Order: sequence, then structure tokens, then C-alpha cells
Amino acid sequence: MTRKSKDVVALLAVLCPLFVILIKTHFVAAAFHGYRFNSYVHVRLDVPACINRYPGTGKSECCQCVLAFEGQKNPSGLSFTGSSLKSRYDSEQRTYISGDGIVTDGKNTVELHDGKIFLNKQEIPVRSTPMKVLLTKSGELENQFFD
Repeated sequence: MTRKSKDVVALLAVLCPLFVILIKTHFVAAAFHGYRFNSYVHVRLDVPACINRYPGTGKSECCQCVLAFEGQKNPSGLSFTGSSLKSRYDSEQRTYISGDGIVTDGKNTVELHDGKIFLNKQEIPVRSTPMKVLLTKSGELENQFFD
């Protein structure tokens, strides 16, 4: 082997493991975030912006606008207020389903009003695409989709 070939082989021997570690780290981080998010009680937001409608067919489906409050593993840790708020807890999916009103864990607040979503008084633009957000204890919003 020539000197140049040895250098290329040595470079590949270093870069290939680094590439594998980088890919695996991303997958491990995504799996950890998914596990953490799924351990909390979810609130599925049933607002018009979160429903995907198919014109002419009368068919519609929830586009999975879901959020979770960090640290809330017990359904009794959330409070729901509002005269038009409807909530039902599905223990199998660990999910609340709600209408217009306010959902809070004491630290963070989600307001559903006139088809709009406000997370800690910040309006969240919602289209007919999935949304999966973790409200952290510090009030930050974490996207739970690893793109």
C-alpha cells in the first residue's frame, strides 16, 4: 500500500466510528425524549385548527395536536376551567381530550379560545399538521418531533 492509501484507510477508520456514534446518539436522544414525553399525562387539543377536514367527503380526523406538562404523571395534577371546556381522561392513552377553556398544572397554562391555542399566553400557530409539545417546568416549549 502506498502512503496515500494508508492515510485514506486511517481517515476512514476514524470517521466511520464517529459517524456511527453521531447517528446512534440522535436515535438514543429521540428515544429518550419519546419515552419521557410518553410518561407524562397528555392533553389532546380538539380545536378546529387541529382537525384535518377532507372537502366533499364529510370526513375529518384529529391531526394529533398533543402536549404534555413536564412532571405531570398523575391526571389529578391538572386543572380544567371554562364553561365550554369538555374533558375526558383516557387512562389507556394517558390523554385528556378537551374543548375551549384553560388547562393548567399550576406552573404552565394552555388556553384554548376561539379555535386558537395559547401556551403560557403565547399564541401557537397551528395548521393541519401534527404538533407534539412538552411544556417544561421552566415554561419553555420543547418540540417532541425529532426532525
